[in-house]
Amino acid sequence: MSNYLKFIFILSVSVLSACQSKVETTENRPSISANDTKFPEADFPTITEEYVGELVNALAADNMLGRKSGTEGEQLAGDYIAKQFEKIGLTYYEGMDSYFQAFEVLEVSNQQAKAKLNGKSINPKNIFLEAQIAEINWKNPESIETENLSSLGDLRAIGEKLEKPRNTTIVLVSTTLAEEFKSLKQRMSAQTIVASSEKQPVVWILTNKKKVSGLELDFKQEVKKKTFRNVVAVLEGKSKPDEMLFFSAHYDHLGILSPTKEDSVANGADDDASGVSAVISLAKHFKTTQSNERTLVFVAFTAEELGLYGSKYFVNSLNINPKQAIANINIEMIGKQSEFGSGRPFMTGFEKSDLQNILNASLKKTKGEIMFDPYKKYGLFYRSDNASFVEKDIVAHTISTCEIDTDIYYHTVDDEVETLNIPQMTRTIQVLAKAVEPLVIGTAKPKWTKEK
Repeated sequence: MSNYLKFIFILSVSVLSACQSKVETTENRPSISANDTKFPEADFPTITEEYVGELVNALAADNMLGRKSGTEGEQLAGDYIAKQFEKIGLTYYEGMDSYFQAFEVLEVSNQQAKAKLNGKSINPKNIFLEAQIAEINWKNPESIETENLSSLGDLRAIGEKLEKPRNTTIVLVSTTLAEEFKSLKQRMSAQTIVASSEKQPVVWILTNKKKVSGLELDFKQEVKKKTFRNVVAVLEGKSKPDEMLFFSAHYDHLGILSPTKEDSVANGADDDASGVSAVISLAKHFKTTQSNERTLVFVAFTAEELGLYGSKYFVNSLNINPKQAIANINIEMIGKQSEFGSGRPFMTGFEKSDLQNILNASLKKTKGEIMFDPYKKYGLFYRSDNASFVEKDIVAHTISTCEIDTDIYYHTVDDEVETLNIPQMTRTIQVLAKAVEPLVIGTAKPKWTKEK
């Protein structure tokens, strides 16, 4: 998913959260407690509240420093996840010599720009660049392209164009979008940029001008190389080792923020230590049951918060064959009970494939169920790491329980383990373990049913 599309969804969430109360669901459902959906202990001897709690407490501890990509916190969390994979007895992905898939990025900061558009000076507040180089000195450069952004609707189309190789581009943003420009500048000008990208600079200018007859620009920024790491482990399939099922969650979060009541660590307990804990728990479960005819790949992605960079690198660098990739089950924010009740998480993009039907067929004799996404207007299907698999035509959805419209802890220092419901979280993981059995044993393969 492009940074521009991700920005649209993030902007929409902030607007909707400010003006909207709880989303109405399409049908009334009885309250279901954690005890109602509890499986016999013999069914899931390793997926226990004690084990799940141990994992999420470790990943969301203050000493993980908020797990921001490229920091000591990310390294500590990645080491912990790799240690759990090693304890379980998982192997490395083919071609890798450890659980770590490292890749370089460029981190840019401290942008300074002085510019003239059509001979008139531009307020520095009204310009920013997406660029990977430390310095630019332009005076009426040749071979530039121009785009006009007059509505948020235009941003999607422009974003898709900018994702493709092209000449230097000037985006003239209407002053009617001043607030949106400010938000976009805050996000994009401080964005970490993948080092392997060969995109030319993009110049964003807030102006009423519709054409560029001249541009002078003096630009500087700090550019640092950093190494990010995905954590990847494999449980090889028995009779169908070439068919792969991917379980994923992102382990990065926001790091250290401005203090709130002397707390500055954005622990990210729900977002997404809960999801990573589920991935590890599922790995231990299937290693114990030895029921996998297909190969199971367990991935903790980095840099989701920065634009899905970890998952993009993963699917692109490993050249995954969509015909061999059965599906991606991505897990995001399952630490609290969903609005449907315990053991009833929802699935993003549920209408786009038959995966929901396959999962629920396994749950018929239980009180668990994979529900529809009640927050479709938030675009959640494109906002997590499943989107990177979707771009490769792999059936991929995110499982969540988060009430995104009312979650006051989202992206704050208060996203602590104390706000989670560990029994509910454990039930969700157990429900998932049961639901995916046809995918694991090789009796079902989901397919797209609608346009992605």
